[in-house]
Amino acid sequence: MSVAVAGATDSASHCGETLSASCLQLLTRLGIGDEFRCEHHLPLQGVRSAWGSNEVDEHSSLFNPYGESVILDRMRLGLRMERLFRNEGGVVIEGRIQDVRVERGEHLVTLRTRQDCQQIRAKALIDATGIAARVARRLGAQRIIQTRQVALGWCIEAPPGTSDLPTTAIIEGVESGWLFAVPVQRSRAAVWFVCDPVLATQGDGLKRALRESREVSRWLNCFDLVPTGEPAVRNASVGRLDRVAGDGWVAVGDAALSLDPLSSSGITLAILSGMHGARAIAASVAGNDDRLAEYVQTLQDAAKHHAKLRQQFYRAERRWPNADFWMNRQGLARSTSEDRHDSRRWY
Repeated sequence: MSVAVAGATDSASHCGETLSASCLQLLTRLGIGDEFRCEHHLPLQGVRSAWGSNEVDEHSSLFNPYGESVILDRMRLGLRMERLFRNEGGVVIEGRIQDVRVERGEHLVTLRTRQDCQQIRAKALIDATGIAARVARRLGAQRIIQTRQVALGWCIEAPPGTSDLPTTAIIEGVESGWLFAVPVQRSRAAVWFVCDPVLATQGDGLKRALRESREVSRWLNCFDLVPTGEPAVRNASVGRLDRVAGDGWVAVGDAALSLDPLSSSGITLAILSGMHGARAIAASVAGNDDRLAEYVQTLQDAAKHHAKLRQQFYRAERRWPNADFWMNRQGLARSTSEDRHDSRRWY
């Protein structure tokens, strides 16, 4: 079986991601764990959390049985995985998906490359296009949105002469959403603000959040870090496809199930679902759909687990009972946990 990866990625919009210690074990299973550890990604030594009260909880990586998490260089990881893929005989085609349709029992994918349009025929497709789910939606799947939200992000350079930033992340609830701050290099930091989409159109979302913040504002001021310019805007909505698999295709990662960034499990889900989804669709093409059914069930279970944890996290924050952001999520968390995960709605 020949395999091609087609599409384009934007590593810049992923500045400030972290990779859990348990997720590093998945990279080992993929054959790049040792090489990844040698690339000197910054260690994440702990997390400081101001959530549910004005008191700050500190969680050190020293007490994690799996070891330290890392602050991820997404571009470096992507290049490493692409190199591994090419070494195994895979083909990489840079371009954006324009169209997907079924023709004579095969999928015909049209890509817009830098030079022209290119068409690829495939017996099986894996949709890893993120929350946009460009393949699955063109094949008839629909996205079910549980919570609409965005993440506004800034990468900030520290002034010359600033001491090395501590490799500790901060998460803080504020009235209009929540903030996440983390160094991405010794002299560079990322700040993300998760909020309702309306704040992304008002132009002062971060300023408003920092006025409401204590811990993140204090951290930025301590190192003279000033967010400037227009933020990166990411769709951080929570939702899923009504069908994560079909005849000759399967969706993985955010395309299948987009988790709340608060869960810190998006990359883990992407890797796990990519591994299992690929095996499932390969077996399906060979005439065995059992693995595909198992994959669908696994994603159903993941959605239930995520809904339960999300409910617990958002209900723990009670400082702003009348704020729209928190009212919407606390109310929605109760309804999503009771959602009937009927397999007919997934497959």
